[in-house]
Amino acid sequence: MGLFPGKSGICVIDIDIKKGANPTELELPKTLTVKTANGVHLYFTKPEGYISNDHNNLPDKWDVRCDGGYVVIPPSIHPELNTLFWEDEEVEIAPLPTSIRARLEKKERTAFIEPDNSERNTLL
Repeated sequence: MGLFPGKSGICVIDIDIKKGANPTELELPKTLTVKTANGVHLYFTKPEGYISNDHNNLPDKWDVRCDGGYVVIPPSIHPELNTLFWEDEEVEIAPLPTSIRARLEKKERTAFIEPDNSERNTLL
């Protein structure tokens, strides 16, 4: 089974602990969590606006699945883990921390400035 998180009002942080991710590198609130073959998926409510699937500004082996992404959800069967499962179904889904959202916001790109090759061109 799968879920399109962004369309469902959810953002998922994927932390690949078995691949070396440190799950305590950033302070996160307790939230609904899925045990995966490589670590955990942490579920958060999606704030207003577009949140991309990104990992560039997150710790190593962390990434986000939100708008335009998908995640496999319990009770799906995984070849290495057997059945995916919720760690604690009673935990409520926490809001996406502002510290994570700030890391995912698109920064304004600076314009590319064409180098001045006039001197080089006159030497050719």
